[in-house]
Amino acid sequence: MRTVTLLVLFCFSSASSAAVLYVDASAAGASDGSSWDDAYVHLQDALAAAEPGDEVWVAAGTYLPDRGTGQTAEDRTSTFRLESGVAIYGGFSGSETDRGQRDPDTYETVLSGDIGFADFQADNAFHVVTGSGVDQTAILDGVTVRDGFANGADENADGAGIYASNGYPYDLGPTLVGLRIVRNVADGDGGGAYIRGAGSVRETTFENNRAATGGGLYASEGNTVLASVSFRSNQADGSGGGLLAGGGACRHQRFVLRQHIRLGRRGVPMEGKP
Repeated sequence: MRTVTLLVLFCFSSASSAAVLYVDASAAGASDGSSWDDAYVHLQDALAAAEPGDEVWVAAGTYLPDRGTGQTAEDRTSTFRLESGVAIYGGFSGSETDRGQRDPDTYETVLSGDIGFADFQADNAFHVVTGSGVDQTAILDGVTVRDGFANGADENADGAGIYASNGYPYDLGPTLVGLRIVRNVADGDGGGAYIRGAGSVRETTFENNRAATGGGLYASEGNTVLASVSFRSNQADGSGGGLLAGGGACRHQRFVLRQHIRLGRRGVPMEGKP
């Protein structure tokens, strides 16, 4: 009987620890993330405090990965790092009490790599967002990801907007929903996003991104699910101006295509109907 009682108490304690952390660049309160009035002003501070099961609600505004406690200003390796079990939601005005009240189209939440001189690409962050080593419970939803510049060595040449590289057995990857991924440039693969492994991309637009291959999106090795994804005005020096998928199966439900895609670079099938 004692063992059963302890188990119930443990489960109750774990469930009750989940929280909503608030972020608003214009907040002027205690900056502890406990409410909209006392919201964190930097997204990095909320991510540092978040635990599995938490949600991070981010109000309209522009957020830079080199800002926040422990960050170094203009450090090009700074990035918003996704974590398993933590969901980041954008598109809030800063007064909502329910996640369903948000409106990302009206209240744009921007995650920007433009950390140095404004509109000067050469000093931008290598990756605006990083989703490596996480599973599908790492959620990024309802934000704009822009102005990454991956011109470094090794992994810093890929995935300027979002970089998510996961090794064998390639079954890990984040959940990306309702994103606008724009104006990101990579010297290597995946200007907008580089996904190696599993994961899903839904209701997302890739626009005006550029890379050597896979200007909008480069997906390889695992089973990446694409649903209601649009590719517009992306560019590649080589293959796949919009999308290059190879080395695994990329399952999709619906594309809106206005440019070239290349599927199955190494003879790997693309599943579903465009």
